[in-house]
Amino acid sequence: MALAVSLSIIVIQLSHTVHPPGAAAVLTAVVRGENVHQLGWLCPLFPIGASCIIMLSVRYTILTTSPTTTAIPAIGKIAR
Repeated sequence: MALAVSLSIIVIQLSHTVHPPGAAAVLTAVVRGENVHQLGWLCPLFPIGASCIIMLSVRYTILTTSPTTTAIPAIGKIAR
């Protein structure tokens, strides 16, 4: 268990990515053992998919209901 978590943290550090829950995902898979292995790819895809749907629905709701928000500025440009 410690090896899986420590290796994921090392990969995160070497690849210069910032994803603290990455180590927690590995830890969850190792701790839960056979239950997670039986789920296969549904184990990481369901929480990720649910999170994406929630974030997109909140974004859509805010953009469509807020009178002051018209659009999100393009990347690299400063909104004024």
